[in-house]
Amino acid sequence: MCGIAGSVGHRTDGALMARMIDVMRHRGPDAEGYYRSCEAQLGHCRLSINDLSEEANQPFVSRDGSVAVVVNGEIYNYKDIKAPLVQKGYLFRSKSDCEVILHAYLDRGLDFIPELNGMFAIAIWDVSEKRLFLVRDRLGIKPLYYTQTGSALLFASEIKALAACEDVSLSLDLQAFGEYLVFENYFGNRTLNEKSSWSSLGRSSRSIFAAAHCRRTISGSPPCTQPALTTRKASITGISRP
Repeated sequence: MCGIAGSVGHRTDGALMARMIDVMRHRGPDAEGYYRSCEAQLGHCRLSINDLSEEANQPFVSRDGSVAVVVNGEIYNYKDIKAPLVQKGYLFRSKSDCEVILHAYLDRGLDFIPELNGMFAIAIWDVSEKRLFLVRDRLGIKPLYYTQTGSALLFASEIKALAACEDVSLSLDLQAFGEYLVFENYFGNRTLNEKSSWSSLGRSSRSIFAAAHCRRTISGSPPCTQPALTTRKASITGISRP
């Protein structure tokens, strides 16, 4: 279990990513790492399993700096994906199963995603495209939340990490709360926080965010209908920011 976090869009708070990762320290106590640029930030806290070396610490960044990747989870068939990439001349710095995501994206863009067998939440920042790709496994085993504040979009493995940003609203989604009381679950991409969402589920669900305006398009997931319940805003009491 690891933790990932990130933001795209204009943000002046350079310490935000460290605060978000610190909230999720229990997910990855072995190492932490950051990628920072003027348009995007990525953070990762690591629980070392497959490759215990420092070379397997994340984020993984391409040699030319054009792509940065953070991953939470495990890719079971990474050797099958890695072998043809090595034959093509891609150089791996570690034996981590997650590093294959970086080189597969450099080789084929997002076309490799249907081949992934595993449980994963992935964030890929493409510098030239100025786009952030969020990818989640088909069953949603690995969590991935996101929210938008003004011109910035934030994501994290845990919803409380989003609250490390003081601009994030902590208002309660009463429809999700009602669903949870009745079904012990909430549906669609709702969460108990009115302004935060799950990354949708489906055929290796992909969410694509353009950095300039944080426009959101989702592909690879089936349409979801929501119960027609009346909702209103409410403030969460008894919850403080980390």
